[in-house]
Amino acid sequence: MLICAVGARADIRVEVEGLNGPLRTNVLAFLSLSRYQTMAELDDALVERLQQRADSEVRDALRPFGYYSPTINSTLAREGQTWVSHLTIDAGPATTLVQSSVGVEGSGAEDPALKQLLAESPLVPGTQLNHPTYDRLKSELLRRALSRGYLDARYTQSELRVDPDRREAVARLVLQTGERYRFGKITIEQDTLKPALMSRYLRFHEGDWFDSGELLRTQFALDDSAYFGNVEVQPDDRDTAALTVPVNVRASRTKRNKYTFGLGYSTDQLWRVTGTWDNRLINEEGHRFRIDLSVGTNAQSYGVTYTIPVGDPALEKLEIGATQAYASPGDVHSITSILHTGLTEVRGRWQFVPAIDFAHTESQVGGTDTTGNLIVPGITFAQVPVGFMSNATAQSSIIGATPGSLPAAGGSSTAAADATGFYAEILGSAESFHSDVSFLRLHARDEWRFLMAPKWRLVLRAEVGTTIVRDFGQLPVSYRFFAGGDQSVRGYAYQSLSPTDSTGQKSGGKDLLVLSTEVDRDIRQNLAVAVFCDAGNALMRFGDPLAYGSGVGLRYRLPFLSLGIDIAKPLSNGGGSPRLHLNISPVF
Repeated sequence: MLICAVGARADIRVEVEGLNGPLRTNVLAFLSLSRYQTMAELDDALVERLQQRADSEVRDALRPFGYYSPTINSTLAREGQTWVSHLTIDAGPATTLVQSSVGVEGSGAEDPALKQLLAESPLVPGTQLNHPTYDRLKSELLRRALSRGYLDARYTQSELRVDPDRREAVARLVLQTGERYRFGKITIEQDTLKPALMSRYLRFHEGDWFDSGELLRTQFALDDSAYFGNVEVQPDDRDTAALTVPVNVRASRTKRNKYTFGLGYSTDQLWRVTGTWDNRLINEEGHRFRIDLSVGTNAQSYGVTYTIPVGDPALEKLEIGATQAYASPGDVHSITSILHTGLTEVRGRWQFVPAIDFAHTESQVGGTDTTGNLIVPGITFAQVPVGFMSNATAQSSIIGATPGSLPAAGGSSTAAADATGFYAEILGSAESFHSDVSFLRLHARDEWRFLMAPKWRLVLRAEVGTTIVRDFGQLPVSYRFFAGGDQSVRGYAYQSLSPTDSTGQKSGGKDLLVLSTEVDRDIRQNLAVAVFCDAGNALMRFGDPLAYGSGVGLRYRLPFLSLGIDIAKPLSNGGGSPRLHLNISPVF
């Protein structure tokens, strides 16, 4: 009997004709037939009842998109052990938004963040009615008002009127913000750092306008400091008379010592073993000490670093350290020992690191060993991501539609270019300062991301470097340019692109140029496919031939991080076999 019961089990197959995209997706989500199609026990009576619901469920699924008078034809048939429900749907004429009124009243009426949202409102007369767009604007307007400190904000008018017979709709939203609150008394409970240092982690102060984004950034700053095992930044009950919000900050001490060991593999540096000892709290001034060890197939490095927080301790610090690195780029070998001092400072969206290195280099080029001692001052510049640790709330629209458009489920509008990783370094050395060689070196890179259309992105990357040196042969290998690899010209091995010396060995270049174009398309929520073309080389002078590579890849996006697998084919120097590349890159 059990065997017979298993054999009699049947499923439901739902076929929808006449709809595509988000309309079809929403209909399938509403249909009981879809939800019950793999139910363990199905009988004819149950399936017929589910079929009878289909007409009303289709109508419910189409209304949010402005379709109130669809034509629906449905059939139900049995094919062996499977019921087949076939629905032919004509959505009919769409409802048009003929009138829209969205406004803000109260003290927040002139708030720039709220005015920006009103200016971007997709509720434009003459466009197709879309309930999700109305709901998103309504939710975002209230959410932004509350986050900006208008804690008594409420809607005095909130309605979406639809006349199905005339296929016309009217939307009205009026938000009364009330008064804006300020931060009140700040209570800090911790026994790890000196109070003066702890207070410098706060992104807000008593008397500032209340902003929930600043609470979150303070939480991030304290968590990232690694001084604390647990952090809570919580607003207390607001004082409606004084219009203030007290805040409680509680932080418990973390373990002083952290030991990390790792075994990894990358397509650039192959196998690598790493180890770290981090003394995260030497004293209540926040000083820390770190020892790093990295032993890999192609490179090894050892280093010690002493760090002192300064200024804004979440972003600024003084570092004193020593490192020794072994590397074999191209066909050459180098050993570099450095005593390093650097001060990290932040001004607006820019991070500056003036530094000075005392370097001893040993290089083997073309069978010739050379050594050098250099004093190398320099400075690096980098962009801080928008809204990261700032006092200004980063604003972005989540409406996801341009006026006159019907947003698809999960879609978004096109956007302007977003620079996501500018970095530049200027360093040099002079014989007049007791160095063995004089040179000046510039190295910069950046990346731009364009949202071209829903699900489509264009990623552009550029890297350029140049060196001014009288005798290139005297320039230590560690200060020369090489190209190729996961983050350079894909299709070529790590640091394998280089000019050759008189013996035919790849010995590094005086200049560098790398350009990359990539197109990504989302295929699932966090998964995308990519096609790309890279060009670049290490050069003795700009104008020398570049190497080219192209290929395809997969991208898996996590918050602030993208994991990629690429297969690239070299197109220059006689080509070669396709090469696998793995890459992990930040996305802000």
